[in-house]
Amino acid sequence: MVTNQIPKDEARASVDRELDSPVSDKEWEFLVERDYIRELEEGTVTAAYVAGEVKKHRSVFGGSHGGGFLPAPVDLVPRLRALGVLFASRAANDPTVKAIRSSLLPSGLISPEDIGPWVGTREQEPASGTAGVLQVPGRGSVIVWSRSALGELAMCADRLGATYHWRQEDALEFLLAGVTPSVQWASAIVKLDGPATRISLTVDPETSPRRVMALYVEVRRSIQARRRIRPMTEKAAELARFGLEHPAGSWQSRMARWNAGHSDWAYSSYRNFSRDVRAARKRLESSNSWIQQPKAKEVRR
Repeated sequence: MVTNQIPKDEARASVDRELDSPVSDKEWEFLVERDYIRELEEGTVTAAYVAGEVKKHRSVFGGSHGGGFLPAPVDLVPRLRALGVLFASRAANDPTVKAIRSSLLPSGLISPEDIGPWVGTREQEPASGTAGVLQVPGRGSVIVWSRSALGELAMCADRLGATYHWRQEDALEFLLAGVTPSVQWASAIVKLDGPATRISLTVDPETSPRRVMALYVEVRRSIQARRRIRPMTEKAAELARFGLEHPAGSWQSRMARWNAGHSDWAYSSYRNFSRDVRAARKRLESSNSWIQQPKAKEVRR
């Protein structure tokens, strides 16, 4: 669908008006590289649609204003576009997709702008089962139930997303409006669980090692923006391990055993030794052992 053309000097401002905070320079570079700005100026997409692409990346990598936003590497863009068309073609022939469209869209696909109102109408229908969440373009999160039309849509969108590396709202837009989704070149999941905290990255296999490292740095930095990462020193880790492996006996005897194997970190006072072992164990076992809350002056927005 063709919309009104936007003057070149108005394009950025029109996107900013659709967002909570202005587009950063990195974000703008990404939009230009992916031809979103050209399409916006030509009137083939709306400012709201372009802003939606920015929001998707922010939700994965954190805030705007530079840090936390990694556009797809330029050399991957043509391949990702081709993959988008290939995956959409495959998904269109998926039996479940065909069944959902036949059942829920008897008159054919709807326009992207009508998805929100369409979902709102379906929310009024009877539903039961277990609760889930459906990300709706232009509306955000909507609670859905497994035994309902929207619940069926959510499950199908999740499956398509896992198969083709689409975000749920993009898969929903494909199901209802036939819009070809953007293929994610990378995604990151951060599991905050004290000493078991992990960062999981999923990247396109043609991504260079340098770019994978850059992605890890950006995701780690997004955590540091909220909480300060303070790794354990080698000595503290050794003290914690020693305390776990040798829980019994007097502190004097355990200190002697420690000193025999750790001459560089030997203790002369068993009280200091017991204090440090307890502190190291507490830090290792505590839910805050890996991530420490920053002081107020260290918080960055």
